Amino acid sequence: MSEKPPGAPDLSDGDEVIVVAELEGISEFDRDLDSIQVVGIDTPTPYLQIGGMVFKGSYKDTVGTHLLLCKETEAQQYKYRLSTEKDLICRKPVILPKEHNTQCQEKSD
Repeated sequence: MSEKPPGAPDLSDGDEVIVVAELEGISEFDRDLDSIQVVGIDTPTPYLQIGGMVFKGSYKDTVGTHLLLCKETEAQQYKYRLSTEKDLICRKPVILPKEHNTQCQEKSD
């Protein structure tokens, strides 16, 4: 069995891993949730595509636990749904021209 990369969730046993995805730079989300694609969920840097937007993610352990609740419309109460201790922080990647990347690499040496 191969080792998982650092930061990636352990998906080797087939169990479900719940993460909270934080989309940085998005104040309101009005997209169709059926159009989400995830590439490399078991890697330290998965990519999410939501509609026409692409995000690069990185995993982070939470301080404490996220509790996810669902609202019961009839009773106007919230019911426990699930919990997680893993965040997936997603940012829009910055794409630089190749010449710029070469100059940056030379400066950092």
